[in-house]
Amino acid sequence: MLAQVREVLSRAGKHDRRGCAPVANRAATDGLTNPVSFRLKSGSRFLDLACSATIQGNIGDHLGNVSCMGNFGKRILVFAIALMLAACGSVVRTNVTTFYDLPTQWKGRTIAVLPYKEQQSQSLEWRAYRQMVEDQLRKASFVVTSPDDADLLAFFGYAIDQGREVVSTYSIPQYGVTGYSGGYTTGTITSYGGGYSTYSGTTTLTPTYGITGYTAGVSSDTVFTRSLSVDIVDKQTQNRRWEMKLRSQGSCGNIASVMPQFLQAAFDSFPGPSGKGRTVELPHDGTC
Repeated sequence: MLAQVREVLSRAGKHDRRGCAPVANRAATDGLTNPVSFRLKSGSRFLDLACSATIQGNIGDHLGNVSCMGNFGKRILVFAIALMLAACGSVVRTNVTTFYDLPTQWKGRTIAVLPYKEQQSQSLEWRAYRQMVEDQLRKASFVVTSPDDADLLAFFGYAIDQGREVVSTYSIPQYGVTGYSGGYTTGTITSYGGGYSTYSGTTTLTPTYGITGYTAGVSSDTVFTRSLSVDIVDKQTQNRRWEMKLRSQGSCGNIASVMPQFLQAAFDSFPGPSGKGRTVELPHDGTC
């Protein structure tokens, strides 16, 4: 079980860029058994755990004996930390809505990708995204070509705001001695002449540990709103054939790092359900 805890905490130390903040607070000198509280943070969510541990050096590298209310508590600790790490920035969640009125024989039609007016089509960033859109259109069975030769035009645009601050409050459990389950006494009897003797002894109590109270904590995070739009238009009639709107919120303010997931979600099961919103979650390596 301790090997599992070490592995989980070691992983926690590698997740800082994903928005996970593993924190360990200890109350006394390394090498001694002390109450220890573990705190993991994912976005605006916190996991606070309190244990008794023997600390040797850095918590992420060397963890001694851990006691979280017995073996059952240890299993809860390992499971809870692993569960928290599984959600540490490893998924990009998007809300996607599509509408379409595609012709019956739309597969194999020629198409070209163009920007909306507000997009800077000459920027290297937009041109890189255009190539991603073209790849998705090819996967959807379109033939990508130039605007002059295309039957359909796909207008593509994206945006991200400046972010907003989100403040969260949470409770941190405090771990300590809640009572005593028993004890034992050792000592020495010294006898003297004439039936006289003395006794010197020491009583050691066996403490029980648990939650003794809570302290309040406050977290502040920046959340960005990101959006993506793609409209496919019939070049001859000017009628829209497919509309897609994507919206996502997250802690990453660099839209380039999540653009592959956005476009994959946008073209998921093309053309998708018409007139219905859906949530698409895709794995992400956590870089931003």
